[in-house]
Parts: sequence; C-alpha cells; structure tokens
Amino acid sequence: MTKKQKNKESDFRFIRKNHLIQELVMIDGIGRSGKGMLAHMLSCFNRVEKQHNLDMFEWIGRVWSARKISDDAAINLLRLEGDTRLYNLFISRDVNFRFSDDTGVFKNANSFKYLKRLIAKPHENTVNKIINEKPIFQTCMHDGIRNAEIYFMAFNKRLKMIYILRDPTYNIFEWQQADFAKSFNNNPRIFHNMIERNGVIVPFSTLGWEKEYLNISDDDKIIGLIDSHFKLNLTSYDSLDEKMKNDILIIQFNELVTNPITICDKIADFLQTGINYRLLKKILKRENCPRIIDPNKRDQMLNSIRKKASKKYRNIFDELLVKYELLYQEKRMIE
Repeated sequence: MTKKQKNKESDFRFIRKNHLIQELVMIDGIGRSGKGMLAHMLSCFNRVEKQHNLDMFEWIGRVWSARKISDDAAINLLRLEGDTRLYNLFISRDVNFRFSDDTGVFKNANSFKYLKRLIAKPHENTVNKIINEKPIFQTCMHDGIRNAEIYFMAFNKRLKMIYILRDPTYNIFEWQQADFAKSFNNNPRIFHNMIERNGVIVPFSTLGWEKEYLNISDDDKIIGLIDSHFKLNLTSYDSLDEKMKNDILIIQFNELVTNPITICDKIADFLQTGINYRLLKKILKRENCPRIIDPNKRDQMLNSIRKKASKKYRNIFDELLVKYELLYQEKRMIE
C-alpha cells in the first residue's frame, strides 16, 4: 500500500451518535479494595442493574493511555461495548446465572428480574424499555480512574465514578497471600495487560520500572505494584478538571464496612436515586456489614509485610502508609 493510499483509507473517524446507556456508574479501586461488595450493595438501589464487569472497558482504557489507539476509536469501542452489554442484559443474554459467582444474578439483589427477562418472549420494544426505565448500568474497574478522561470523553455527563480508597496494608497482604507476582507470568487465568519491552515481558503496571521489577523478590514486587497503583490513581485524579471531579465520589473502605447505611445514602444522593432498604439489609448481612475492624489483625499484616520486604521496600511501604493516612484524614475532614 502506498503512502497516498494509506492516508486516503485513514481519512475518517469512528463515531457512534446514538446510545442506549443513559446512566453509567463505574466502581473503581485497586484490586482487593471491596469493589464487588459495593457492587452487590448498589444492586439494591433503584434503577441500578446488577454487577456486570466490562473487562473491555478496562483494557481499552489502558491501551488508550499507552497511545496505542486513537481517541475516536477508543470512544467508539467504549460506547459500542457498553450499549451492546446493556441491551443483552435486558434480554438476559450472556447473563451470569452461576450460583457461586460474585457477578452472578444470585449474589446480587433482584435476581428474579433477570430470570423473568430470561423466559420472556422475544419482543421488539427492548430499546423502548431501556429508554423508559432509565437503568443505571454498573461495572467494576481496576485502577480506571487513571484513564478517567477517556471514559468521560465517551460518556460525558452520563458517567459517574465511585473510587474506593482502602488501607494499602490490606491490598498488599491479600495480593501476597494470593501470590499474584507469580500469577502474572505463569497463570493464563490472570487477564492482565502484559507488555514486552527490551526483550522482557512484565505487567503493564510496571512500565518505567520494569528492570527493577524483574530483579526483586515476589513480595517486594507486590509492594511496588500497589505503591505504583496508589500514586498513579490519585495523581491522575488530581490532574482532572473540576467538572470530572464532581462526577467522581471517593469513599473510604473502612467507612463503608463500619457504617454502610450512611455511605449508601451518600452514594444514592450522588447517583440521584433511591434504595430498597429491605434488599440492602439482606445484602449487608451476607457481606458481614456493619463490621468491626480489628486493629490487631492489621498489626499482624503489617509485621508480615515488613518481615518479608527488603530494606528499600520496607521504606517504600512505610512512605505509602504515611501518604494513605494523610489522604484518609484529608478526605474525612472534607466530608
């Protein structure tokens, strides 16, 4: 293909003017921050659909951030993926009916609604139903806030994000317990973006410090990854304009699990919808909320993390805790 032919063929942009999604809520945070738990709670909110993780949203955001895809292509794919999934959800196509899965209908409220959709006769007014019922489509993300700009470009005022801020002690400890550092390279069931650079394959999250990542212990790798996620997520949030920030709600994990009704009321105001408290109480009981956070358990985790870490990464961990505590107190003062 000649340069002239190539330019001619690329002289267009992808576009999707029509849309089905009228309201979208993204639940975001570092892995093991309580996103699935909050998604179950949100399924008790009026008009909010069950947890429906759109992995493609996450992947498109990362590819876009690496400038491997154009703005128009990313926006078009996000809109297409979202609208297709919402339509399928309204006819219970590709809906998870596994009893044990967190994303399954039986782990979320209103499971009968999806069974009813499943057995309903095919009809031609599904689009009208979506328009009239004005559902709030929800999805969970990992570290999506760092790519918030492309999501707002795609959905504008139709999008709201809820970011869960959790004590990184728990993130690190649970990642170490799950042995995630080994899983990234050895487990095909881990659906994470990997990159090859200078002949080595590493997680996308290590971009910029991949050489160091390869030469440290698995326990240090986890500390480094969580530290990187924490800094990138909050730095990205700080860089957003005020219009976007107004459509992002940051909640504290500790507040969510110890005082869930108050936090759910705050989220309901943010989403401008109501709550079915009867269903919510059932979900809260199953999720062991409200609960007491045991400081002794946290101390045990701290000791375990520090014991496994090298001197350099113990210092990184301690600095991360200071940043978290400062941010935690700052957010509480604002609230």
